[in-house]
Amino acid sequence: MQQTITKNPENLEILYKLVANGFYQGSVESTKFELVGKHSTNYRIVGKLSGKEKFVVKAEPKFSHNISQKIMLALGISACLILLVKRNWIIPLLIAITGLASLATTRSKKKRELDRFTNRFLDFVKQEGSKICLN
Repeated sequence: MQQTITKNPENLEILYKLVANGFYQGSVESTKFELVGKHSTNYRIVGKLSGKEKFVVKAEPKFSHNISQKIMLALGISACLILLVKRNWIIPLLIAITGLASLATTRSKKKRELDRFTNRFLDFVKQEGSKICLN
């Protein structure tokens, strides 16, 4: 299930506040936003406007992390193919298990980063709601 944020002035203001208050660095535009957390992580939050006037929010790896993952994947597949041709089954099996563990870790980190963003966004929504009720 995709996480979405409705495009309205209040939500755009909250995205600006996330950057202004120092939780994230990045840019917020009317059609997309890209936020990188100040905490040490290799993921960024990207939102792109869909046809339904909603931002589809995803966590993606930073550029350098993304390239290193692809290089390691190519090297792992090449090593597996070479070793399978030489009829060695144990090392490709270990490489595959390591790759699956890495994939699980990557998915876990993406989910954690997306949850962190969602929690901060909802905290600001609650703060804005309480200000509206008080005024």
